Amino acid sequence: MNNSSITGFDVQAVTLYSIAVYWRNEPDRGAELLGEAICMGMALGMNRKEFTKIYGAGDPLLEESWRRTWWVLYINDAHISWSTHRFPFRTSGIEKTMDLPCEEDEYEKGAIPPPKSLEDYENREFLGDDETNFSSYTELIGLTLAIDRVITSGYKLGAQKYNAMASRTDTSIWGWYSLLPPAKRALIRADGSVDEIMFKSLFIMHTYFVEVHRPLSALTYSAIESVSHCAPLPPSEELKFNHTIEREVHTARCIKAIDTIDEFLTLPTNIKTHSPFIICMIAGLTIAHLSACRYVYTGERLTKRREKIRLTMGTLKNLSEHWAFAKRIYREIGIIARELLSLSKDTPTPSTTVDMSSIDLTALGSLPDADFDFCAFFDSSTTSHSEPSS
Repeated sequence: MNNSSITGFDVQAVTLYSIAVYWRNEPDRGAELLGEAICMGMALGMNRKEFTKIYGAGDPLLEESWRRTWWVLYINDAHISWSTHRFPFRTSGIEKTMDLPCEEDEYEKGAIPPPKSLEDYENREFLGDDETNFSSYTELIGLTLAIDRVITSGYKLGAQKYNAMASRTDTSIWGWYSLLPPAKRALIRADGSVDEIMFKSLFIMHTYFVEVHRPLSALTYSAIESVSHCAPLPPSEELKFNHTIEREVHTARCIKAIDTIDEFLTLPTNIKTHSPFIICMIAGLTIAHLSACRYVYTGERLTKRREKIRLTMGTLKNLSEHWAFAKRIYREIGIIARELLSLSKDTPTPSTTVDMSSIDLTALGSLPDADFDFCAFFDSSTTSHSEPSS
């Protein structure tokens, strides 16, 4: 397409199409299309606040649509980066002066208030209470920016640099959370409905706690995890020698985040209406949870965890009814579970020594989603493990 003929509507169309392509099991093509949309948007200057005035035709609703278009590009670029565990993402270093979106109900009603600036949001800790009423969409953008500033590809980092990165991430994410108004933390509104945008934001927050703390925890990585498109790369060997007390702290943080996500999945919300990018978040958390079942839990605690994994696997299965990539990921997690839960529990195997040649990866294509009873398998696996002697 000739640059002179590109419009903001083209950017919107390609962005939406890229999401559908990505989750219909063409992730490489989907990421490529999103890259094209980003280039188109940059060529038009969609990252700058002046764009809305130039192309908004004096219509507040159209101006809001343009603001949302840029921030959807940025957030979806972040989602793909997070799903593939590749940092930084393409829009990380781009100058962003575009103003911030309003609340969803205001947009749906066409009652668009004057926009707030990114500069105001970045200085919100110094503003009065009457000046900090930012939209849920803005809070999602704020969390994405916070993670963008501190996360790096940790699998190549040594212990000192990784611990420093983990500490910065905790500070940044908790700083974002601490400044949320109480109503934004609650998720459930006064009328009983769920704030879908904040649901997604807090889902991302707890996913990243697991992402960052797992390499320093007792939730050991196994080579079989590499069959999943959503699994992180294993951390450096140096991180395995983390001090015992510190390891227990990081393990507790991971478990707490996993438990919180489980609570989110039981809220009265239609999970199928969420962004499909939560599929990889759920998958990554489930893999970490399986590692906990393999290396941390025993006896009754292990049996109780069965129900929680059943919840996340059931959610993935429901999502696979709409997204082909989710069906593939569900199968991949099943393969990981079967391998992890069949290993001897009293001789943990380092991730680098698992014999991948012994794993039947062809099962990805022969394991029908509807026929694989993950829960029945998990039941039989957990009951077959003997309780270790104390």
